[in-house]
Amino acid sequence: MRTLFFIASLSLLLSCKKNESPATIDVKVGALLSLTGNWSTLGKTSDEAIRLALVNTNDYMATTSSPYRFSLVTYDTKLDTSSAIAAIAATVNAFPDANVSFEKAKNSFYFEASKYFGITGPLLLNTAGDRTTGSYDYWGIAFENGSYKWKLVGKSG
Repeated sequence: MRTLFFIASLSLLLSCKKNESPATIDVKVGALLSLTGNWSTLGKTSDEAIRLALVNTNDYMATTSSPYRFSLVTYDTKLDTSSAIAAIAATVNAFPDANVSFEKAKNSFYFEASKYFGITGPLLLNTAGDRTTGSYDYWGIAFENGSYKWKLVGKSG
């Protein structure tokens, strides 16, 4: 969810531009969602939720005579880190006049992530975007003695 917020914030920062009509300002909101890969059901649901929120927001903005109108740009990550990074790069590169580079965006993401500490330890990321610390238990569901039970299936390093 923090990635979605980061991308939405980045897109908001980079994409404020006036439409042909001087009365409105189009603000693009970007979302990185898995629409065709693993967890695509959640990605599609999130996409629809964001679209509905933007419709409601635009309706409200119209009642306040605000010039801002929001539209959604969705990137399909297929739940793949490299696809998500490519989408971030495409977003940054789409606005060459902005004082933002992909390296700045990537570094700020790592910096922001490093501020968080949870039950499994600090959120430090390696260059692939994976956590560098912590150990994890992997659980699966097994059918044993006539019922389903959680079963430990592995441990991380």
